[in-house]
Amino acid sequence: MELVYFRDTLEEGAEPQYGILMDGDEPCILCLCCGSTVDYGDYSILERLPWQNISEFIKSGKKRKYVVCMNSVYVRDAQFLDTRDLSQDVFDEFDYYSPENEDQWIDMEPSPFVAIVEADSNESACKIAAKQKYFDARCLFATKI
Repeated sequence: MELVYFRDTLEEGAEPQYGILMDGDEPCILCLCCGSTVDYGDYSILERLPWQNISEFIKSGKKRKYVVCMNSVYVRDAQFLDTRDLSQDVFDEFDYYSPENEDQWIDMEPSPFVAIVEADSNESACKIAAKQKYFDARCLFATKI
């Protein structure tokens, strides 16, 4: 196994990610961002990284990962369907939009997920995500992870 910095070549415009290159004749990469595997031939290795002092390597990176979400102030009419008390059979056959089930819809305060990005600050994370997803950065907030 080897630690690598790679790009998924099947996804157009994919951001580079860190992953573990597995051993084998046709090694896949275990992506450390999302936990999925990228098959042999579907990635481009940008850099091979030493295992020694990996914690220090990660901490010393200039950019940090941020989760970017839409501020709930800028979201209107958000509701979720309360299905907690429904059996699986009732859930499978449930008519969500029937007027009889209107009381199952509950107002909520959402913070809709927009993206996970690497950035130098909360503000730059919002700007990067806004550009990628075509939102106004002023309506977003970012949390360092």
